[in-house]
Amino acid sequence: MMTTETRSEVRAGSAGVASTQPRVLLGTVAVTAATSALVLVVALAAGGGDALLGALVGTATVLLVLSFGCATLAVVARVLPAATLLVALVTYLAQAALMLLVFVRISEVDVFSDGPGRTWLALGLVAATLAWMTAQLVLTLRARQPYFDAASDRQPGGQR
Repeated sequence: MMTTETRSEVRAGSAGVASTQPRVLLGTVAVTAATSALVLVVALAAGGGDALLGALVGTATVLLVLSFGCATLAVVARVLPAATLLVALVTYLAQAALMLLVFVRISEVDVFSDGPGRTWLALGLVAATLAWMTAQLVLTLRARQPYFDAASDRQPGGQR
């Protein structure tokens, strides 16, 4: 190998993206589900049945949309690692657009047109989204997955 060449071999069995590891995804879903359960209890206590329904729809929407997006990104990261960044950006944009569309469409339903249902729908969406983002960030940073195998570049005797 010449001194001007670089070696950057992706580790075997590694998708290269820590946030797509099953442990990170499952932990993120678990934290978001726990937060959603807390929101549901508070909604029931504060606003009754309509508030509970709004919070349930909001938190379930976040769990479904964001889980599907992360699962899609995990598949792409394993199959075609070079396209992961592009797919991540497109997936993020699609998730944001889908969440906005769902929120607008659900808000037009008579149950959520006015009152506590609509308020708790929005609170459920926001709380679950913040829980998802925070959990995914923390768990991804704690995963500490190396992207490249530095040991493969070393030659015996310390020479390259």
